[in-house]
Amino acid sequence: MKIIAPKDENALLVAIKHGDQKSFESLFNHYSSPFSNYIYRILGDKQQTEDLVQEIFLQIWVERDKLDTILSFKDFLFVRVRNRVYSLLKENAKRNALFNLIDLDSILEVEDELFEKEELEKYYVFLEEQIEKLPPQQKAVFTLSKYQKLKYEEIAQQLNISIETVRKHMYVAHKTLKQQLKTKFGFILFVLIYSSLIIF
Repeated sequence: MKIIAPKDENALLVAIKHGDQKSFESLFNHYSSPFSNYIYRILGDKQQTEDLVQEIFLQIWVERDKLDTILSFKDFLFVRVRNRVYSLLKENAKRNALFNLIDLDSILEVEDELFEKEELEKYYVFLEEQIEKLPPQQKAVFTLSKYQKLKYEEIAQQLNISIETVRKHMYVAHKTLKQQLKTKFGFILFVLIYSSLIIF
């Protein structure tokens, strides 16, 4: 995401601190469109995107007395946006068990157009396909641990196997998935994305 700060940004921030609404509108008009595009590509929801942008800028206006201490408003705004998008994705993740495997904050930090939303969706689909291909008991152990969040002891009891067997199944499942992902997507993408999986 390449966004250039306005030349008079420092002056705008100082003016906004003192309650200048026209300067605030100017700053909003400069940043709202590119950040809206960024948010929409991730969320895929126009209304959520509009609401989120308005919410963030309203919060900035309320806290405007701190604006003159910001070295880079673009970076400041990106952190605000990223954190809010993170929260929304976490909320949406409750409706999709697969996303519970992902540290979404780590994914969002991989910026500079490395991944489009469609690419990430392909990754998730492939990951789910590979999980489905695991041997039955290995798949059962893995899904009980990662989808249903059961402890190893609970899995062992439910499947009538030892805790050590559960550990072995998890180890082999991790190893298999990592190899499949590395082969399919290459080393760089594997490192960037799989390193954010909460499956260690």
